[in-house]
Amino acid sequence: MKIITIDEKSPYLEKVIELAQLNASTLGFLPKGAFFNQAANEQIFVAIDENERVIGYLLYGINYRQSKQLAYITHLCVDQSQRKKGTARALFNKLKEATKHRVRGIRVRCRRDYEARKLWPKLGFQPLGEIPGRSKHKTTLTEWWFDYGYPTLFTYIAQKQTEKRLKVVIDANIFYELDEPPTSANQRSQVLMADWLDVELCLTNEILTEINRHDDESVRRRARSLAQTRYLILPSSDDEVQKICQDLRGFFPLQMSESGESDMRQIANTVASV
Repeated sequence: MKIITIDEKSPYLEKVIELAQLNASTLGFLPKGAFFNQAANEQIFVAIDENERVIGYLLYGINYRQSKQLAYITHLCVDQSQRKKGTARALFNKLKEATKHRVRGIRVRCRRDYEARKLWPKLGFQPLGEIPGRSKHKTTLTEWWFDYGYPTLFTYIAQKQTEKRLKVVIDANIFYELDEPPTSANQRSQVLMADWLDVELCLTNEILTEINRHDDESVRRRARSLAQTRYLILPSSDDEVQKICQDLRGFFPLQMSESGESDMRQIANTVASV
């Protein structure tokens, strides 16, 4: 498999459009002219197999406005027969290579009820919030964000405020228990809130993915706000997280649940943030 950038004269462009039409029920409608425009801007990557067949593509754009400075994925599509073989990651890696030194990060919006929602955390995205979809069925879109980790004034201030305190990473279970009234069932977690304990309770980016799996929108909204205002979310390099996940993989079952994959990423994010 190879990943190439195509232009509007590429013989692969029509195959890309055909693949998009085959998957229009989940990708949504995109005018044919938009494909030609993005190809002319060299903003379509194509995955080609050994037989020169188009097996996937990624179509993206860039917003250079000062308040945004981001790349956004419009389509990430892999042929049905080629899924779960690393094609999506290869296309995404190409996007990272092309945009890392140009923007702050990458955004994608995906319906909560689509199977593709499981892909984004595997690629290193975190769910930052939700917006209503345009569908007449009143669907909800999750806004996923992949951050390149460039420091800002806020990250510098947060680091200075906590650099002298011992940082302790808590998992999702403890995070939720600390938001409950003290009881005999959660007393071990509640000890972490004691005044005499001079530690900084921290989270990793994986907490946002854990929150996003909750079925209740009001719970997700409250938990997301709590995570982002009460705790320090430790930054970590996605490349480092992926390497650690590979090392950890042998300690987990061959068939992993969504929560099991999240547990592995939680450990990897914790190690990578040290």
